[in-house]
Amino acid sequence: MSLSILCYIIIIDVAFFNEILASFNNASLYTNLFEVWLHRIDSFYRLEHFKLSLVAFLMFLPQHSHLAKTYFKDIMSVIEKSISKCTDVDKSHNRYDCLLKKNTDNSGDDFLEGETEDYKRRHILQQADVISKIDIVTFVKSKFHELQGLFDPDEFNKLISEVDEDVQQKLTTYFS
Repeated sequence: MSLSILCYIIIIDVAFFNEILASFNNASLYTNLFEVWLHRIDSFYRLEHFKLSLVAFLMFLPQHSHLAKTYFKDIMSVIEKSISKCTDVDKSHNRYDCLLKKNTDNSGDDFLEGETEDYKRRHILQQADVISKIDIVTFVKSKFHELQGLFDPDEFNKLISEVDEDVQQKLTTYFS
């Protein structure tokens, strides 16, 4: 629960989150938070929490290129697992985000008869949730390119070469 709150803070205002961390004036705090996050992201069972954590993690990452470089191989593995976990493939072999909600306005008139007020309230809140509006494939692809821009081409190619071949292949498929 507390990681989810931190994730929402990062998604809403990553600069504010970085200011909070900087106020502690402790360089190892970034590293410790980063390591815990990176290694615990797989422990989320609900896709909504998993996607929330990944989006926030990738928003946090570009401001900390030294950590991105140190943990590049692990980051690529997490990205690959995340896309695999949060997406599916349609009949045309196109990958889509399982949690992406279409922009529909269910103000109460479009609900089926017999649906409870609690269900309607939850549905409306879910539609307003930022996580249901972010296409994970597009978002991860843009953050991957942003991450790529943090390094010179030779350095980035060296980092990519250290990533597991299976992960490289899957990411290439996802991003093509």
